[in-house]
Amino acid sequence: MRADKYAVKTIDVSYLNNAVQLFNTQEGRLPKDLNELVPNYVGKLPATPYGTKLDYDPNTGQVKVVQAVNFASHSRKLPKTASQNRLGAS
Repeated sequence: MRADKYAVKTIDVSYLNNAVQLFNTQEGRLPKDLNELVPNYVGKLPATPYGTKLDYDPNTGQVKVVQAVNFASHSRKLPKTASQNRLGAS
């Protein structure tokens, strides 16, 4: 098996942080969200690796990649079906 099959994709957000600072210098304020950077400061926002998302703090102007919420672990337990109740399944 090839090692590159298992390589973890990462993204470098330093250019986004630089774009935020350039926006701040030219516009006199921080962007409200990262979409304000497109297309004048970055061509498009990068896709993040599976299970991650871009996190932008408009108060500090910092961009970072964070773990996305795992909805499976936060979902509520579904009620048993009638057939599960009869069979005693949990």
